[in-house]
Amino acid sequence: IYTLSLHDALPISELATLGKVRSIYSVGLDGYDLTELATLGKVRSHGLGGMDLDHSNENLYVADTSAGSIYKVSKYGGDLTEIISDAGSPHDVKIDVGDSKIYVSNGDSEKIDVYGFHSQTYDYSIDCGAKVYGLSVDVNDKLLYAMARSDLYSVNVETEDVTVVYSGLSSGRDVAVDYAQSLLFYADATGIYKGYTDGETAATLVSSYLRDVNYIYAAAETAPSAYPTQVPTVVPTSVPTSSPTSLPIPKIGRA
Repeated sequence: IYTLSLHDALPISELATLGKVRSIYSVGLDGYDLTELATLGKVRSHGLGGMDLDHSNENLYVADTSAGSIYKVSKYGGDLTEIISDAGSPHDVKIDVGDSKIYVSNGDSEKIDVYGFHSQTYDYSIDCGAKVYGLSVDVNDKLLYAMARSDLYSVNVETEDVTVVYSGLSSGRDVAVDYAQSLLFYADATGIYKGYTDGETAATLVSSYLRDVNYIYAAAETAPSAYPTQVPTVVPTSVPTSSPTSLPIPKIGRA
């Protein structure tokens, strides 16, 4: 697992080395307290896919690509519970507790399968027109961001409209949204990129070192004390400065 600060392109650091392929771990953002939470046993051809954290109920949801299952486990560890079976080849799983939805990117189709959060039963599918891998949810704007191999889509979960945000990707892997700042971070075979949710500004390469990353996550932290508490304003106050102290630091980890 790697971390990368995108506040000012601070150096990449290796956070932790995981010992088992089909195990689920937690680790502090300082790299300490690496803990094995659960294991799925024998390694199969593809292994585990993506995961998501339900902060309100303190549970992890994990996609098992090779078994075609979605599992739930406490973030503190314990027994795995299979909540969805026969999910095809689920590459990623994301939840929206407020909207009572579970979203699964099904590698056997070009669709995102939608399940009820409480019922854990299949509801409907959203056709993206291309096989989708990584997912990210913008719960504020009711949008899904879905990563295909050559395109990054936004999906309106209410109308099911699919829009290309960025195209021309090189074997796209995963996407993470920071909806507070309207930022997108995505990974493909050439590195980690930062873009914007409206897609109107070209994405910029953040790291070419982290290539072929399978899954990424953007986490906000308080700006380090090295930054001034008051940034001099050299432009009108309605225009954001280059390093506002309230700006959270998205971090990206490699799974």
